[in-house]
Amino acid sequence: MLFVDKLGRRTIIIWGNLAMCCTFIISTILLARFPPSADNTGAHWGFIIMTWIFNFTFASMGSLCKKTPKALDEWKSAHPFL
Repeated sequence: MLFVDKLGRRTIIIWGNLAMCCTFIISTILLARFPPSADNTGAHWGFIIMTWIFNFTFASMGSLCKKTPKALDEWKSAHPFL
């Protein structure tokens, strides 16, 4: 929320979704290569860290996503032919 005025909602949402996608892919790879039954503490910590980064990114974008439909409605009413 600190950078909304400088960057805009759309930019933050796009980069936030890309970050969530990357953390999800990395978490999936870690779980596929090192299942919970494997004895690899580093991989397990990597999964935990990716989960926390995913949650932080999702939580920081949550309030922006709620405001986007209202902004789209205002945009459509300002440009009725689009």
